Amino acid sequence: MTTVKRSLRIYADTSVFGGCFDDEFTEDSVRLFEEVREGHFVLVVSNLIFDELELAPDEVRAVLAGLPPDRVEIVNTTLEGTKE
Repeated sequence: MTTVKRSLRIYADTSVFGGCFDDEFTEDSVRLFEEVREGHFVLVVSNLIFDELELAPDEVRAVLAGLPPDRVEIVNTTLEGTKE
């Protein structure tokens, strides 16, 4: 039997991107995104993140834009109680 190794998936909401520019969270947030770029994790974001980031400063939007597309998984949200 073969074992398939799958990368750890980590969900990030909008605040994690802004954390790169917040003194309290900069070190941890920047390191998380470095690890995503290095292939240690797959970053999972909802489609709503893109809407929320439209209102964010350019530098915050650039964090997501600077990640390799193959290391980012987008999940679509649905209204509770509806079928997708």
